Amino acid sequence: MSQWSYDERVDHDLRNFFLKISTKISFEQDVSEAVKEQFSLSEFHFQQQEAGGLGLAWLLKTTAASLPSEEYWLRTHIPVHRKWLESTGTEREKDVRVLNLSEMTHVPVVFDELTGKAQGVLRDEPVKLAERKADCFPHLTFGLDVNTQIAALSVEILRMAIAKLIVLDTAVRNWRREGTDEPVLPKVNPESEATMQQYGREREFQCASGEKKVFNLHAMIGSGHRIHLRIDKQIKSLEIGYIGEHLPTARFH
Repeated sequence: MSQWSYDERVDHDLRNFFLKISTKISFEQDVSEAVKEQFSLSEFHFQQQEAGGLGLAWLLKTTAASLPSEEYWLRTHIPVHRKWLESTGTEREKDVRVLNLSEMTHVPVVFDELTGKAQGVLRDEPVKLAERKADCFPHLTFGLDVNTQIAALSVEILRMAIAKLIVLDTAVRNWRREGTDEPVLPKVNPESEATMQQYGREREFQCASGEKKVFNLHAMIGSGHRIHLRIDKQIKSLEIGYIGEHLPTARFH
């Protein structure tokens, strides 16, 4: 585990994710009162044995970490039976599946599922794009101007932007894991030479380091808005520099 987590050949997003989730959590300090109450009113069992740790992981919508000591731990989803008491006093029960990590080969599966869950929540709360973009789009980087741009967008445009960012994030993930020289970016186009000659300065935005760079690729958000981005081949990433209204072009003023 230690060798894997510091192996430079391992995808850095997966490595950072694993190091993050493998840190210790203090139940008393880090778990909300609502989850503590649900936990206290619930019983969790796996193969007729009490499974409070698995149950807590399910309540927290995160992953459990286990040792691969038995064959049934060598899976990414553990079936757990939950019985709980509702606030009305009604007793209920159901089977749930707990995301599980016991081998390094599980990391991509767990990483993708948790990212997908985070993106699903963001779709329901698009106004939180600025504060949750790093967690929801771990394969992308964002320039320093993006949060201000996002604040000016309507909820409808935010929803479309989130859908496009999910596509871009997935494209970078595939680029890294497949080891290709170039990413496959659906519906991403370069600006024309004429546009860059006339309006190239308007495609300059602050990158994550604070340096101004040209973002000469764009993806459409509906008909009137665009995401401007650039490819960083050194770290195999896409950096988003602009999310907003259609910028002037040689054909569109």
